[in-house]
Amino acid sequence: MKEITRFVDAIATRHPEVRRQLHWRDVQTIARREGVAVRRVPLSHPGRLVRFGRQWEIQLSEDLTETERTVVGVHELVHYWRDREDEPAIYATELWMPDPREDFANLVAWYLTTPHRPELPAEGSL
Repeated sequence: MKEITRFVDAIATRHPEVRRQLHWRDVQTIARREGVAVRRVPLSHPGRLVRFGRQWEIQLSEDLTETERTVVGVHELVHYWRDREDEPAIYATELWMPDPREDFANLVAWYLTTPHRPELPAEGSL
């Protein structure tokens, strides 16, 4: 859990929204601040992070509910913050993909979107 809270605390310096439960509008705001486009498209899986040239884009299945879009959008933002490389890339959300990067993105997405998590301390108080 400490790895997750350290990660979230580091992100909170740029995105203070992560100090509370995130909602769909927060995902859109954070992505916009990062310069990452977000689109709803027909997909056979929940979402993916794609790089086109120098532009990053989160693509979310058009079939997702707002709550599901929030969780999957945060999951893809975690890949953007933690896993992206400076070459063409696609990070696709697959259910139960056995990969530590997917596990971490799933845990952070849950932590940031659940109403049951403890609030993070204010910046600088850790």
